[in-house]
Amino acid sequence: MVQAEATTKVGKSSPLSAQVEVACGGDLELIIGEEGVQVKLLVSSTILKLASPVFAVLLGPNFKEGHDSAPTAGLPKSVCLPDDDPEAMLWVCQILHYVRKEPMKADLALLGKIATHCDKYDLAYALGPWAEYRLQVVECHTMEESLSLLYCAIMLANNKAFHKSTKYLVLHVARLTPLAMLAIIQDYKLDGQLLASIEAKKEQSIRCFQLRVESIISMITAPIIPQKETRQHTMLLLRRANFWPVSSLGSHASLHDLINDARAIVGCAGSRECWCDSVEAEKTINVAADKALVRADGLCLTCYKEGAMSRNQGNCLARDARECLGIQTEGLDEHGM
Repeated sequence: MVQAEATTKVGKSSPLSAQVEVACGGDLELIIGEEGVQVKLLVSSTILKLASPVFAVLLGPNFKEGHDSAPTAGLPKSVCLPDDDPEAMLWVCQILHYVRKEPMKADLALLGKIATHCDKYDLAYALGPWAEYRLQVVECHTMEESLSLLYCAIMLANNKAFHKSTKYLVLHVARLTPLAMLAIIQDYKLDGQLLASIEAKKEQSIRCFQLRVESIISMITAPIIPQKETRQHTMLLLRRANFWPVSSLGSHASLHDLINDARAIVGCAGSRECWCDSVEAEKTINVAADKALVRADGLCLTCYKEGAMSRNQGNCLARDARECLGIQTEGLDEHGM
């Protein structure tokens, strides 16, 4: 047997049968994967049954696996799990047996496989501390990474990662078309109602910014000392950034990009003496941006699971300030803007 501390690679290039002793003196052998790419894990059935309600039933007297896994001539019991991923199950078993020593790389693909098996075997509670540590160090820099983290957060029942990933989608991803939403549902196995809630939150945040930027646009289009060349240049900047006409605001950009574009326009227009009061304009755009960023908060996993968002009861069961996560939200007016 190979000791649990050893690094065991499982994949298409692996030998026909790899063996890993996860639990010294274990009484159960899990045969993971299809023939040709299998790995055999020697584990403790007691630990698996305590950690997983699914394994507790599966290895009980009422299921075929429980009967077929009866020990023979002092050998450990054996259970075949051909549909499971060998590498992911190796990680899961080693985490449950507290024998995983080497750190895990920030590999969202592997993390997603582990999350899938966690959901399959109802291990969210048992893997909770490990998931809390692993997910908090995962960074979102692209839409794909945030969607992968969102899937892991749901499968591992981690509220903070759910909040972080949905906040990235609200703030950094432009409005999604129905076709794009359908592709995400299929590729990432996410709930359509959840994506609709994210889009609604995004729409509220952009609309909040849109209402406040209207007054800024009026300052650009009505300067005290009209200069035709400067005026035309400013309007061109507005059109290119989808700030004018106001109805196009946010149609092709994320809220984060809109805010950056607005601040750039303020600086460019101000340098050409187009503003009636450049200091006041800069203050106005900063206030608008801050209010919109407060609106662009992430969603709450508890509310999602309880169905509160689908019943239009808001984003948090506390109906206020994200108390589910202990994150205080300040700066909203009476209309939530």
